[in-house]
Amino acid sequence: EPSRGYDEWAEIGFMIQSTTQKADEKFSSARLRIAREPKEAANKINPANTRLILQVDLQSGETVEVDLALAGKQIKTLVKSPDLAWCEQAQIELPSLTEALNELGYTLKDFQVDVETPQPFSRLQHGTGNINLMTVNIEI
Repeated sequence: EPSRGYDEWAEIGFMIQSTTQKADEKFSSARLRIAREPKEAANKINPANTRLILQVDLQSGETVEVDLALAGKQIKTLVKSPDLAWCEQAQIELPSLTEALNELGYTLKDFQVDVETPQPFSRLQHGTGNINLMTVNIEI
């Protein structure tokens, strides 16, 4: 059951920038949590039965969250944002998400969008000064 609760999480925080932003514009902070098996299973991540939660802090101070629960080749998705426009955009993107998952051999079992503020699990502190950081361009 993909909605089961998880007590153990692997977490990474990172900075992202939209492809429409200029290089000198402020990055947004993001966090990714991946559910791990309980301690009895040596804290391993089981890719066939886990949850991935991605949170992105937007320039407006709002947070958007995408929660993917995997069970075998089935995926449940929950998108949360306090901004109705983001929720509407998530609904518009549903057919392309479904198609992309199908191409990877997955079935979108459930898709839900909630207009609500996600509970942040932590936030990255914005750095000060002009630090030259190495970047990775990841497009899906």
